[in-house]
Amino acid sequence: METLDKVRILAGWLAEKKAKDIIAIDVTRISNIAEAMLLATAGSARQAQALADHLMHRCGESKTPFLGHEGYKNAQWVLIDLGDVMVHVLQEDSRRFYNLEGLWSEGPEIPLALETVREDEGR
Repeated sequence: METLDKVRILAGWLAEKKAKDIIAIDVTRISNIAEAMLLATAGSARQAQALADHLMHRCGESKTPFLGHEGYKNAQWVLIDLGDVMVHVLQEDSRRFYNLEGLWSEGPEIPLALETVREDEGR
C-alpha cells in the first residue's frame, strides 16, 4: 500500500473515534525514520488509549503491520510505529507543549479528506 493511501486510511480510522485536529505531514525529505507523521488530539487519557486501541485493532483486521507503541499507560502522548507512518495521539496540553507541527514544519502537509463533525450537529 502506498504511504499516502495508508495515511488517509489511518486518519479516517482516527476520525471514526472522534479524534480532533488530525493532520498529516510528509517528512520524507526531513526524517530518516518515517515517510509521514500523523497527529491527532485526544480529549483525555481514556480517549487517547481508545484511539490507539482502535487504530491497532483496525491495523490487525487489515493486516497492516505495526512495529510497536509507546506511552500508552499514561496516555499523554501515545506513539504508534507503523514503519513508514508514525502516528502521534496527544492530549491537548501535550500537543501544544511539544509542538510537533513546528518540529516538522519544513514538511508539506498531506491533504486529508475527513468528514468534520460540528459540535452543534444532531441537536
